Amino acid sequence: PTNTKTGAPKPEIMNLAGFYDAVFPSEYGHSFNGTSSSTPFSAAMAAVLMSKNSFIKGHPEVVKPIFLTSTAGHVFNNRDTDGGAAPGIPSFDLMAYSKGYSGYWPKGNDQSLFKDGNGNSRDLEVTLNNLVAGEKYNLAVAYLTKGSTIKKLKKLPLKWSVTVYQNNKSISSYSANNYDHQYILQTFKVPKSGNITIRIKRNSNAAPDDKIAFGYHMTKVP
Repeated sequence: PTNTKTGAPKPEIMNLAGFYDAVFPSEYGHSFNGTSSSTPFSAAMAAVLMSKNSFIKGHPEVVKPIFLTSTAGHVFNNRDTDGGAAPGIPSFDLMAYSKGYSGYWPKGNDQSLFKDGNGNSRDLEVTLNNLVAGEKYNLAVAYLTKGSTIKKLKKLPLKWSVTVYQNNKSISSYSANNYDHQYILQTFKVPKSGNITIRIKRNSNAAPDDKIAFGYHMTKVP
């Protein structure tokens, strides 16, 4: 998404800045600020996370969903003047120690992911077990595909949606129908104890031959 007032891209992930370092030049107050500090700090968080978890190291499509769902406090809604940016900054404690749900679907192109053996359309699904009524969760689903294709198209290739079901009833749903969402983030409460099903529907694909990797992470809101 973009800021409708300035046309600038909105940050998908916000993180801390303003680190004090005695070695840093005194004319800057020994302070390391801005995106110059928050970007490497975020990269370091991801590197440590992947180094400690071989599953995540092999599936980078899960990294952004973990960042997006592992936020607590520090919400900056007042800086997002027209909506659309993901609020909050990631908490490394939540990223590293939360008993969340992480997973992925096998990488494939449009044919292998969204069609069955007879060529009929199908959705991607995963069922998560043992949820408790009244619990609140953050869920993020993201995908990775070829950067060269996005550059050529000048847009992301998919129009898609993510719906969460319990007992065949939708409890949360979000559609990305403008070729501008590489991830979908939503928050919901579980109505009843038991299982839920996450379903990804592909509405259209401007690059059907390219492989896509989908990943998700869901964690209980603290």
